[in-house]
Amino acid sequence: MIALAALVLGCSACTNGLAVDGMTAERLKADVSTCQTTSGPGTVYVATDDGVLTSIDLPGGHRNWSVHLPQHYPLPSSISLVQCESEAYILATSAYKGPAALIPFDRKTGAFGSPIRVGLPGDAAVVPNGSTAYVANSGGLEGLPAPTRNTVTPVDLTTGRRLEPIDVGGQPAGLAETPDGKT
Repeated sequence: MIALAALVLGCSACTNGLAVDGMTAERLKADVSTCQTTSGPGTVYVATDDGVLTSIDLPGGHRNWSVHLPQHYPLPSSISLVQCESEAYILATSAYKGPAALIPFDRKTGAFGSPIRVGLPGDAAVVPNGSTAYVANSGGLEGLPAPTRNTVTPVDLTTGRRLEPIDVGGQPAGLAETPDGKT
């Protein structure tokens, strides 16, 4: 059973939505003149509810790699890609709906970087240039190094550090960044 969105990367000049076998997928496309994709004409990244992240080439369906999420963060929530970058990010929570982390991974190998603890998130979005991620937090757990309010937390991806959370009220559950990264 699929637990979350699968993301597809291809080369073209627009962004489209796509549904694949009951899975929600997002097709992120880059202008061919400005960059090359990291693995072929299209790749889908799928994270399952048993904590496995897989890279699959399209349209043929060849599995490039499969890796288990880090032991402390086995439950995937969302995947964010950055055009023309070899690194992507998976948002995953600990067991029992505990704290979560934004975890960088190499799109060619599946190797994970250091997790960035972010509270109890609903979603994450990365700006188009890959410098900052924004995480929608629906609170946090007292005593943990994460936001404890309903916030959107900016994360500096060059340093791996959380920045000052932005109070938004309610329970933020979704984020989207404009293609130009300005709003």
